[in-house]
This record gives sequence, C-alpha cells and structure tokens, in this order.
Amino acid sequence: MVLMNAEARAVINRDDSAGEDMASASAAPVLWYGLSPAADLWATIERIDAGGTEFTIVSGRRRQPVRTPLIGRHNVQNCLAAAACADAMDVPMGAIQRALEATNRIPGRLERVTTGAKWSIFVDYAHTDDALAHALHAAGSYIAYSEKRDGMLYTPEISRRARAVELWAALKYLGREGLDALVYDLPFCGFLYGSQGKGKTVFLNDPFTYEPLAWAINKGDPDFLNFLNNFFGICFLLDISKNKAV
Repeated sequence: MVLMNAEARAVINRDDSAGEDMASASAAPVLWYGLSPAADLWATIERIDAGGTEFTIVSGRRRQPVRTPLIGRHNVQNCLAAAACADAMDVPMGAIQRALEATNRIPGRLERVTTGAKWSIFVDYAHTDDALAHALHAAGSYIAYSEKRDGMLYTPEISRRARAVELWAALKYLGREGLDALVYDLPFCGFLYGSQGKGKTVFLNDPFTYEPLAWAINKGDPDFLNFLNNFFGICFLLDISKNKAV
C-alpha cells in the first residue's frame, strides 16, 4: 500500500519508531523532524518553566529561536511537526515562529490554571498510557528546568490502565523539591505516603471532594434497580457505623 505519491511531500517524526515504516510505505520524498540532528528539521530545547518552553529550530544553516507558552518536550515535537509542514510549503521561518508563539494554550493539554497561588497548577486530560507518560515527563522536565523551583500541584485525569505510570512518577518525585503536593484518589495517596512520603510530606486523610457514581441499566428491569438501591443503602449504613465506631 502506498500512502503518498511521488508528487507529495511526507513530513515524518524521526524520533518515532514507526517513522521508518511510514517512510517506506510512501513514494513521496520525506522531510524528517525531531529532537536530534538526525532529522532534517530539529530543535534544541533551551528552557522549560511554568511560563512555557524555549527552543531553537535548526534546519541546515537556518536557526530560529521560538518561545511557546506550551510546556514540555511533547509540545516541542508538536511545534516541530507544524513547522516542518509549513517549511515544506516554503513558509518563511519568521512566519513559522510568529504562528507558534501565538498559540498560547491547548485546553486540557497540560494547561496551566492561573490562581494567584505560589504554586503552579496544571490540568491534563491524558487518558492513555502514552499520553500520560508524555504529560508526566513534561511535568518532570518543568521541575528539572525551572530555576525558581516554585511548587507544582499536578492533577491529571487518567484512565485505570495508566495508573501504574502515574504511581511510578509520584514515587519518583513526591517529596522532592519542586513537587509540593499530589492530589489523588484514596487509597493510593495513603499508599504513596506510607511507602515514599513519611518524614517528607504531610498526608491529608480528609477527602477534598466526593465523586458521585452513576449506573446505567436497561429500562424495564426493576429487580436489578432494586438490587442496586439496596446495595448502596447497605454501603451507606456500613460507612455511617464505621465512622461512629471511630
């Protein structure tokens, strides 16, 4: 199967393991982009902090500094993909820089929430292992690059199958300078405190929020509905009796 004909131009990520397969399936000449000199258009990252990311695009003799409000290596990759596509269409590098710097945020993608607090808050809707790994890597890079070392409260929304990656990151960074707090579901935050945080962090056992559960059932099934109502009623009574016993 030929993905593109010889008259087109393929723009492919050199850092992606699938890149060679994509290139071999295309008859079009390839413009490679990435984070190493092995690519035709690549970048060196100068700085990552709460205000964004500074990097320099390199293509042959051309060098173009860029300051984007977006945070993280994965966003540099995204910027490079856009830059490579524009460069393939002979868009001037200065115009590419202005367009990249004008993109100030992508809602829900490591989006900074401005609160006026001394720490930084980021929201990310990562729901796959790969997306979560990129978000956590960006958060860790922010900690490593930031000279101010202002605290960071990182609250990603995750899927169940990505929890292992997040737990690994929390165990790695929790209690270190730069990561002041972790908001997470019970009982995982208790596990993290007991295994990694004693003497370095404070465990706030009282929940900040309660998330209501919703169940969808088939219409016309009163027996199952009655079962659910009784089940939750028993759970509620058990919770009350446990709290009274404490």
